[in-house]
Amino acid sequence: MSEHHGRPVWSELPPIVRRIIWILVAVSAVSVLVEVLPYHKHGHYPIETSFGFHAWYGFVCCFMLVVVAAQMRKVLMRPEDYYDDEDSEPGPGNGEDS
Repeated sequence: MSEHHGRPVWSELPPIVRRIIWILVAVSAVSVLVEVLPYHKHGHYPIETSFGFHAWYGFVCCFMLVVVAAQMRKVLMRPEDYYDDEDSEPGPGNGEDS
């Protein structure tokens, strides 16, 4: 947990985190349940008018971002000591005065 001036950051306190999660769940549920109301949907494509389209489309896209990022990590990742000097011993010529 991060600390700011010796106190935990308010957004990392367990009661606040639980409250934020419940608010997000409630907002998500309400946004899907609003689909039941009788109104005319103005979608560009027929699939956009299906029940909960934007909710499941967003979920699938977010899932795919995680999958693609995990694969990209394998290609882009550098070794842990990538930026270390070959001669990492302190001494003359390595940026330190003796």
